[in-house]
This record gives sequence, structure tokens and C-alpha cells, in this order.
Amino acid sequence: MRVIICSLGSIGKRYARIIKEAWPEIEVAALRSGLSKDSCKYVDRSFTSEEEAIQWNPHAAVIASPANQHLRQALLFTAKNIPTLIEKPIGTGDERADEWEELAKRSRETPVYVGYILRQDPGANIIKDLIRQKRIGQLISARFYCGSWLPNWRPDTDYRKSVSARKNLGGGAALELSHEIDMALFLLGDLDINYSECWHSKALDVESEDQCLIVGRDCNGCLVTIEIDYCTKIPERYVSLRGSKGSIYWDLIKGTITQATEGEESEESVIGLKSDERFYKQLSLFWNASKQGGHGLCTLEEALKALSIIKDINRS
Repeated sequence: MRVIICSLGSIGKRYARIIKEAWPEIEVAALRSGLSKDSCKYVDRSFTSEEEAIQWNPHAAVIASPANQHLRQALLFTAKNIPTLIEKPIGTGDERADEWEELAKRSRETPVYVGYILRQDPGANIIKDLIRQKRIGQLISARFYCGSWLPNWRPDTDYRKSVSARKNLGGGAALELSHEIDMALFLLGDLDINYSECWHSKALDVESEDQCLIVGRDCNGCLVTIEIDYCTKIPERYVSLRGSKGSIYWDLIKGTITQATEGEESEESVIGLKSDERFYKQLSLFWNASKQGGHGLCTLEEALKALSIIKDINRS
């Protein structure tokens, strides 16, 4: 089996490492711009030409390039019926609608999925089941928070030169931290956004907005708040749900879920999943998508809903 990875930034290298460690028999190639001289021991060969990469006849493609390249490269590989996994976010929101429609048409025959990795955390399905079972009654409010420090994301790289810092390449909190937007959609369904704001905290030397606040409601009237930033030195990441009969708190960093239900003692469950395990599970589902339908992966349609929210945020 041959897999092509577009770009060898930090996420591209991570995909290459996990593929080689879990499936050493897979031949991994990288499609690179040719500007970087960094090597990666998990890559068997490199191409600087998209034409050469296609002629290599890969069995699958992982698009880990800047977000402004995602749609164009996805169209390139799906034109050759090559199953494609697109790292989040799926795009920047500036793409043409007819090109998304073309990719959606092709995805009916060729697997196309998006790397919203939190879906692979068992906590996501545990929380979804608890909501479905109404363990804490009717949902009243749901808060999704992710705060981190951008310079710590890629310690060996000047954060000011990273994709995250550059708005034109798909940087900005709304796009870079859109996992929380996708998770809100995954757990609660479609959202009606009432208010959103992105701004620059001035804590970082970047041209992109490093904070974003989104407020809305789900179809049942539950108040939904999504707050994301990469200007927080002490990282936090959680989902907090409040219902008519209790509450649920999912700490994504500690890997714990705490339930507090009326008339019962608080109960804490330890998930303890490592980040690499999410990627392994996602890749396993992707390899088998042609036969098993990609159940458990983020579909193109679902990822476009998240992008639509981001587009509205940027417009406002």
C-alpha cells in the first residue's frame, strides 16, 4: 500500500510517524513544496511535483497542507479516485461553492473524510450516549472551551512564521481550533448562531485572531457557548453540560468524565486515551472506509457545516 502525505509540517510528520509505527509495510511519500530542507525518517520518498505524486499511484492521500490548499488538492486526488483524508479545517471559507459541490459529488464514489480527531476519543460517544439517554434531564446549557499557548504547539518552529499565525493560509482561532465547533455539532446537532466575535489579544505577535467566542442554541433551545483561543499559557480543554437533573464535565486533557445527578453521588470515569491513539483509530477507519462506509469519521457534509459557521463568524 502507498500513501501520499501533502506537506510535512508538524501534523504531516505526525501522520507519517503513526502510519510507519502502526503499519510499517505501508510505503509513505510526501508531497512538499521543496522549500524546506527538513527530513523525516518516516517518509520513504518525496515529491515536489503534484504530477509526479499522482503518477506514483498512491492508494490513499492525507492532506495536511495549509487550509487554503485543501480543496484544490482534494479535487486533484479524487479526480483519480484516490481515497482522501483532509486534515481539519476542511478549507478557509473563501472557496467556490461549485467546487465543493464537485467534491461532494465525487465523494459518493471515492471516500473523502475530514480529520476532526476528537470524534475518535471514546469520551465523545460516552457523552453523546448520556445526552441521548437524558441522564441529566433536559439540556439547559453546553459550554465548549479550548485554551492553549501557540508557541508551545511547535516548539522547534518560530510560531510567528507558522500557518496558525497567518490569516491568508487559514490561521486564526476559529479555523485552527475548529475541533470544538465540530464537537458541538457532533454532540448537539445543528446550531443556530446568535452571536460571534474573534479578536486579537495582543499577547502574541501574530496577524491572525487568537481568540474566538461563539454563542447560539441547538434545535431544542439549549444555550451553547464555544470559546477557543491559543493565547492561554496554562492549557484547558473541556465540555461542560448542565441539565435539569444534573451536570456532566468532560476534561479532555485529563481524560475524565464527571457526572453529577440529582439524588446520586458524583461519579468520575477515567478514559486515559493518548492523543496518538485517536490518530491510529482515525487512520484505521479511513483505510477501511471503502468497505465499511467510514462510520465514525467526519464526513464532507459535516465538515462543511463547521466551515459554514466559521465563515459566518469571519463575516461578522
